[in-house]
Amino acid sequence: MRHVNVTAAAVILAISLASCGGGGASAPAPAPTTGVSGAANPPPLATLPEVDSVNGVATLTLQAKFDANSRPAFFWNGQEVAPTTRSASFQTRTCTSTGSLPRLTRPATT
Repeated sequence: MRHVNVTAAAVILAISLASCGGGGASAPAPAPTTGVSGAANPPPLATLPEVDSVNGVATLTLQAKFDANSRPAFFWNGQEVAPTTRSASFQTRTCTSTGSLPRLTRPATT
């Protein structure tokens, strides 16, 4: 009797996995990248932009404008990414923002 319960549980598990895409019926997984040692490695991360302080002041300018999908976003040096600011706690951080987004208007209420 115990053998039947394990088999029924295995069948139920296989059916539920197949119904959610876990049964292996989907497209094959992408091939892993290999590192110098030949071991599988994840793809490298993108380099994040940084703003370093110069003479004790970290300065950056962000521009607010629409992205390629017509959503409001911040741009720095022409890139749609906000940089990491590197400075010590006693140093000054200056951030200037400019915008080319239209003003938010509220509908008239009666």
